[in-house]
Amino acid sequence: MKPKPRTVIIEQLSGINCKDLGNKRGSYTIDLSLRLPQIVCAKISRGCVAFHHRSLHRNTPGDIQSFQLKPIKSGFGYRYVFICNCNTAVQSLYYHAGRLCCRWCIPHALYASQTSSKRQRQVLQISRIESLLGDKRYSTYRRVRERLERKLGAKVMLAKALRG
Repeated sequence: MKPKPRTVIIEQLSGINCKDLGNKRGSYTIDLSLRLPQIVCAKISRGCVAFHHRSLHRNTPGDIQSFQLKPIKSGFGYRYVFICNCNTAVQSLYYHAGRLCCRWCIPHALYASQTSSKRQRQVLQISRIESLLGDKRYSTYRRVRERLERKLGAKVMLAKALRG
């Protein structure tokens, strides 16, 4: 009998989003060492991002991994997406097995909600809403905060009813 393949939970992987790169004009460099310790920096030029990986040995340069950037027209201008090596346009790249790749390139990658039961999904939703309420960016938006608090109350009541 074959062993079951190991499932990778996407939320547990460190990753980079296109929004994190900014949208300055021209060529520029971003330090990503705090967000992704394995990546030293990202050099962004017109239509391309080059991620410089940390070197494994002294006196040797690390690998450079490049991705194309594709502009997508939205109602508020343009937003950018990465073009992965599998030619898929994605918003986020994840660090897995020493490389950056999209969620489609990672074998057996699932979201946490796909691996949990109906009761466990309620707990995941509650923890996500609580983390959003704890975020400082949402403290200034009163209506958003009130909507999240109402949703949290409903989720907690539903989870208690499912448990009991």
